[in-house]
Amino acid sequence: MLQLHDWMLLFSSTVRNIDTGGFIQSITRPLKMLVPVENLVIMMFRENAPPTVLHDALHEREHEMFYRQYMKGGYLFSPYYHAWRHDAGSGLYRMLEIMPEDFADTDAYRNYYLQNGLMDDMGYLIDLEEDAAILIGFGIYSREYTADELTSLREIEPMITACGYRHWHRMGKLMPDSSNLERQIHQKLEGAIDNFGDSILSNREAEIAQLLLRGHTTKSAAGKLNIAPGTVKNHRNNIYFKLDINSQSELFSLFIQSVIHTQPGQAGDPLTGFFDRPAH
Repeated sequence: MLQLHDWMLLFSSTVRNIDTGGFIQSITRPLKMLVPVENLVIMMFRENAPPTVLHDALHEREHEMFYRQYMKGGYLFSPYYHAWRHDAGSGLYRMLEIMPEDFADTDAYRNYYLQNGLMDDMGYLIDLEEDAAILIGFGIYSREYTADELTSLREIEPMITACGYRHWHRMGKLMPDSSNLERQIHQKLEGAIDNFGDSILSNREAEIAQLLLRGHTTKSAAGKLNIAPGTVKNHRNNIYFKLDINSQSELFSLFIQSVIHTQPGQAGDPLTGFFDRPAH
């Protein structure tokens, strides 16, 4: 275990590197000295735009998955992204503690988080104000972090988030805008989820369908809406019947297909006209 003097030296290096190209290395060094870090990515969340990756140290297999799935829209279902969107504030967040109840049983989890092989997944969220935040996400493949390791990670959180804020707080304004195409895709996906089912389902059914697309399960949707799980289950069965599907996996597939087939400039529910389109 490092002594106080050693920690002061580490973080003095971090402070000296604020606003320099050596900052990322200096802010991740204390983290790597505390716990094994086998996966690391630093990204910026911004309003009305996809995340911007600032640094990644991913295994080859996960590197491909990350850029092919997560960055192409999977981030919308990320518990870290949801935490930021719901004003969670700066701090250390653990996937196991912030994901919706039974999230591990959903297709959103199985199609990305389970496949990446991480046994434990953590993140320092740094609120930058100006509708932006930094996520320093890291994890381990071989085991979960121990109680002592978690305590140590929480103990250095004030220094990590303070230094991160000082380095990145102007970046939201200074970063080049995402391309028009990236912004359009992001806004299209966000709007499609927010309006999915409005033209076909009842208000409550559409609300539940949208929560399911966000990665919620029957139990977590019930908790969010303050209704009984059995009520959510009944609504979910009605949703599946009206949309002619049988599972949450098919709901995700229908969502993607409906977005793909929306007409240019079409807003609102992506299902509008979807079932009436000519067969090919």
